[in-house]
Order: sequence, then structure tokens, then C-alpha cells
Amino acid sequence: MIAAVGHERVGVKFSPNIPFNDVEETDADALYPYILEWLNTRNIAYVHVADSTGKVHAKLRAVYHGIYFAGAGFSKESGEELVTQGGADAIVFGTKLLANPDLPERFRHNASLMNRINRRSTCRVSTVIPITRRWWRPKPLRESWALGEVTS
Repeated sequence: MIAAVGHERVGVKFSPNIPFNDVEETDADALYPYILEWLNTRNIAYVHVADSTGKVHAKLRAVYHGIYFAGAGFSKESGEELVTQGGADAIVFGTKLLANPDLPERFRHNASLMNRINRRSTCRVSTVIPITRRWWRPKPLRESWALGEVTS
């Protein structure tokens, strides 16, 4: 890929310790530091590590010297804390953003998350829901938020 599009346009996502179907990596503690050491030599755009246990970011961030995105299970506060401590360059919010397309505004105003993801309507190996089915109804931000009236 690097030869085809250039190193600055290649990013890699890993999900250690997140089982998928019947695949579970019992050697993740040794495998991922090795891979990230090798990726340091490739100068790619970023590495995105999704870890719902929260246990691997410190170890992998110490190994990888490029742009590091952390994801899986972060709240606004825990994400801010990890970035402030240098444990990641940015936090990736997947399902929270899908369920709350106005997530940046909600974070900016310290507002609660109003929508939860409907997992019955997301793509899975065994289920595909037609895209025309209206499964999601956003709860809009109040106009007064722009005036700073809402704080929680």
C-alpha cells in the first residue's frame, strides 16, 4: 500500500484483546509491541488501537513514535485524561458518534448523550438492515446551548 499511495496516506487499526467471532489473540502482549516497532520504520500516517480493557494503550504508546489514536470505551473525561497524559494523540469515538452525530457539540457543552446505538440495525456478518429503514431519530441540541445556558 505504501508503494501505491504513499506512507502519509496509510493508517492501521488494531484491536488487541477484543475477541472477534472465534478469534482471540492469546499472544497480544508480545505481538503488538513487535508490530508497532516495525511500523515505526514505515512512517505511516497513524496507528489506531482499539482496546476496551484500557490496559494496552500505555504499553503500545510507549513503543510507537508516530501519531497514535486510542479507541474503545472512552468517555469524554477518560479520553481527555489519556490525551493530557500523553497516552494518545487523539481519541476515537465510534458508536457514541454514530448514535450522537452531534457528539462534539454535546462534549463542548458537557451535555449527556441522548441516543444509544441500536445494535440490531448495525451491520454484522449475519444481519444487514436496509439503509432506507429509519432506525435512528436524533434528539437535537436545544437552541439555547449556543447561548451557553445548558451545562449538563
